[in-house]
Amino acid sequence: MKGRFTIAFLLVAGAAVANQPESPTRIDPQRPAAIAEENGAVAEWTRDLATLDRRLTVLENKGPPAWYVPYLLTLLSTGFGIAVGSLITARYTHRAEARADRLRREDAAISVASEWIKMFPSLQHVYKCLDSPDLLREAKNLNAVLDYGNWLETTAQRLGHQLIDRDLLKKMGLIDRMLVFLDKYDHAAGILANAQPALDIGSYSGAWTALGEQVSKEKEARHAIRK
Repeated sequence: MKGRFTIAFLLVAGAAVANQPESPTRIDPQRPAAIAEENGAVAEWTRDLATLDRRLTVLENKGPPAWYVPYLLTLLSTGFGIAVGSLITARYTHRAEARADRLRREDAAISVASEWIKMFPSLQHVYKCLDSPDLLREAKNLNAVLDYGNWLETTAQRLGHQLIDRDLLKKMGLIDRMLVFLDKYDHAAGILANAQPALDIGSYSGAWTALGEQVSKEKEARHAIRK
């Protein structure tokens, strides 16, 4: 600020000196008018300097932004970019993981269905024993039925943990077979419990908790459709 006033003073002084009348070596009749014009130019120059000083003062009062503003803007812009990038990455990662998980569950369902198809010859014997409960008095027949029930229980556990695509397994008919098997088994167990001599096979099905949950879920779904 002091330097600016110094420059202004020198400019005004220089202009005043430059416009000083020359030493009167001779008399010029037009000199008074010229001096008045020169004094007017000096006054106008002084006003211009005052206007310039006021403008500079306004600019100085505004001043530069606080020291932290550029850093804050940079931080916000960088943080926003990181946040947007993270959201986009998370979105596509989630989609990729969901797709990979769906494919794994579909592959698992196909694998289970393949095992089930291979069991078809023995399953005919299993359902024959369930339809004729007295055949279950023989250990080999009962073991064949229990082996199939255990396999269904393992499959139901995988369904409960969402390791297998349930919809795909239902389309293949295995969910319906779970319901049919458990109903037939409970019916046969009831007949043998009341037969003479009585045979208790109901305790075995007590371990098939996951199978029971899947069967209950299927029955509820069918009941809801009927409504």
